[in-house]
Amino acid sequence: MNNFKSRIAKTFLPVLLSLLIKTLRVKYINIPDEKKRSVFIFWHSKMLLGWWLFKDKNYSALVSQSKDGEILTNVLNQWGYNVLRGSSSKGGKEALEELITSSGNSS
Repeated sequence: MNNFKSRIAKTFLPVLLSLLIKTLRVKYINIPDEKKRSVFIFWHSKMLLGWWLFKDKNYSALVSQSKDGEILTNVLNQWGYNVLRGSSSKGGKEALEELITSSGNSS
């Protein structure tokens, strides 16, 4: 992605996604207790909605170190997540350890 497209995506993508998601009708079932340590897992095709539903909660997210992961990292940072980068082939062990550590520190 060239520099101009990257800046446009970083600026407008989180806002556009939020506007799109706000048009959905969402029903919450079994809302997690924010005081308990939890792990949320999303299918790739459903992850943007999942991330958006729990934004601004001081949660951490594990995102791959790929170029697509860079785009998601920008969106999640703007939605209030502490983003950790890693995957099964690069930096995953360290990122998972940091994720476990940070889950004990969230309020």
